[in-house]
Amino acid sequence: MITERRIFLESKPVTGSGAGHLYLVFRDVTFDNGEFIAVVNQTDSVIRGGPAGDMGNYSDLGTQTGFLRDSGDAYGLPNGDHSDLTPEDRNSLDITALLLGSGVYTDAHAAWAGMTDFANALSGEYRYELPTMGGGIHTSNSNATILSVLNHAGLDVRSIETADGSSYVDDTRYWGHPGADKDAPTLLGSGDTAPAMAA
Repeated sequence: MITERRIFLESKPVTGSGAGHLYLVFRDVTFDNGEFIAVVNQTDSVIRGGPAGDMGNYSDLGTQTGFLRDSGDAYGLPNGDHSDLTPEDRNSLDITALLLGSGVYTDAHAAWAGMTDFANALSGEYRYELPTMGGGIHTSNSNATILSVLNHAGLDVRSIETADGSSYVDDTRYWGHPGADKDAPTLLGSGDTAPAMAA
């Protein structure tokens, strides 16, 4: 039996909406006789974005990195909140091979560290924007955060497919993932230069 740490893309519905909220998880996976099992435990890590406060468009876009259990996306821990949920309930998809195949990073730990640094640099650089269904205007939100973090690592989240070959961001939720779907993606940037304008 072999255990290694791998990176997953996950999605959950936004409360009161048919749209989805994307986030990334770094967790242990156990390989046994050619099959793998995602092991949900206290050391799972998350990269996520969202409003820094509770006021939607009146808040900065904040990012959160660290333990999944301490985030707004926590689930699956025994005797904890959402203990009945599993990675499958969140449309969990292992994207490690896709990330490493982009050539930016050579191993999952380096990729996670680089993406964490980039996500942390985005925090507070933009105003959080509530998505407008149907696209047409920019949306700096949780999904744009994940689109931008993965883009920084050489992977376009819009190119990721589910097991049946459909688009993950466009087909796993009724309203898709505004800010990271094919209709109205928003690429966020940060660095030594002025932050990029959401487009």
